[in-house]
Amino acid sequence: MHATIGGTSNWYILIHVRTNGSIQIQFAVLRRRPPFDNEAIRREFLQRLNEAVNINLPAEAIDTLPSIRMYELRNEETLQKFLVVLEWALQTVKAASRS
Repeated sequence: MHATIGGTSNWYILIHVRTNGSIQIQFAVLRRRPPFDNEAIRREFLQRLNEAVNINLPAEAIDTLPSIRMYELRNEETLQKFLVVLEWALQTVKAASRS
């Protein structure tokens, strides 16, 4: 399952939910599309994910396809924080597409 953002000149795949119980963050795909072609924006996305889910994806993850385990979102508060980060990413794309 993919979470995509339509309605812009590009398609954006933020995450890929896998049947092995992981959620793959699509940094390697996003880095080819504005505004995520900007390294600082990808770093901010990474930082927000790390803080929201209380994980420690490394800095070099912004150019790869890192995964988090779904069980890390089992707590309702953590899940909501994760969804807030995805909403931030969505709004970041929408703001860039209006520019």
